[in-house]
Amino acid sequence: MRLGLGNKPLRYGTLAALLTGLAATGETMGAERELIPGVDLSGSALLIMMGRDYGGDAKGESASASITLNADAKLTDTVSARGQYIHVENVAENGCEGAPYWLSNDDTRVLNELYLDLNFANLGPKGASLVLGRQAIAYDFFAAYKIRHKAQSIEGLVMKTSPYDGLQVDFGHIERYSAWPCREDGTSTLTAEFSSLSERLGFGGSDDGVQFVSANWKQSERLDLTAYDYFANDFYNNVGLKAEYAIATTSDASSWILSGHFVQQDGDGSGLMSDHQARASELNLRYRKGGLTMDAGWTHIANDSNLSVPFRTSFSIDATLLWYTSQFEAGADSLHLKTVYKTGPWTLVNVLVGAEHEDRKEQEFDVVAKYSFQNSFWAAFKGGYGHRDFADSRSSQTATDLRLFVGYDF
Repeated sequence: MRLGLGNKPLRYGTLAALLTGLAATGETMGAERELIPGVDLSGSALLIMMGRDYGGDAKGESASASITLNADAKLTDTVSARGQYIHVENVAENGCEGAPYWLSNDDTRVLNELYLDLNFANLGPKGASLVLGRQAIAYDFFAAYKIRHKAQSIEGLVMKTSPYDGLQVDFGHIERYSAWPCREDGTSTLTAEFSSLSERLGFGGSDDGVQFVSANWKQSERLDLTAYDYFANDFYNNVGLKAEYAIATTSDASSWILSGHFVQQDGDGSGLMSDHQARASELNLRYRKGGLTMDAGWTHIANDSNLSVPFRTSFSIDATLLWYTSQFEAGADSLHLKTVYKTGPWTLVNVLVGAEHEDRKEQEFDVVAKYSFQNSFWAAFKGGYGHRDFADSRSSQTATDLRLFVGYDF
């Protein structure tokens, strides 16, 4: 990685000052987490160095550093609050245009969370809670997607209820949301700024927000069912169904879990995406034993339209390093194999995705090796390789991606 050779020189002074301050802050907060009476403080620091080569001149490198500060407070017996501030510094970048655009993380300052959580213990058999404000959420249709410096978050409200044992029903309104990348003033509409779905989809202006409901029913130790829907007026409606069934559990503490996930999107009447119609289906078989988890499966996108994923998804093939297989493109059929092994301080991950399109075949192989030190530091190496063959006379293409993450939690 030729950091500092591009159009934005490496800011060693900024990086050194940031890391020195983080270490001092971490030691202080580690000794006394309640620097402010009644407020629990925590945080993390992260340095990311990345390089990507798509072949030819489509290559680039970048480095960025961030600090995340969290504050949690119990205001009353029924009201709590949380705030999260994220500061990202673009330390260096080189050649981050075109295909390597997503490598870079710009200078970003965002209040990613600021909410009140109101608990209603007497509302319904199991109580309920209402969360108001900016909040990080994680649903099958809106993944946390913390693959770099920040998780995605929404600005709105979420009502969480549990009518009876095993059933969780959440519904809410998303006025605006902050996406996963820390890109600003670039060619993409995905940024850390809180923006409307209309802006994210490239239409600009305001909209009526997004309304959603998600219901999860743990019918038994073996069967888990989830149904969800989100609606964006003038754009489209998204319906999803997901089922997990433990088909075998043996005495050696291993288990086999079969799951299916189906999504259908339909354009809203005479709106801006009235012709949109997309369907996605995923089948996955999971094996678990101790620290080992293995997934193998198949995903199909119908021929009508590309699956719209402005919030990303919980599909197994989503969070790859290169997105080289165009896995949500109309007509795509993908096979995936994923292995996660945790032992002591090590976490090892392998991901293989192969996609077949009408005019080409694409594959991506990713590896991750993470080591957690005893002093709250951790480091992770991530590498990806992509290959593409065309049905016509075009030459095959390859791509590589290398990343180093160094983090500190306090």
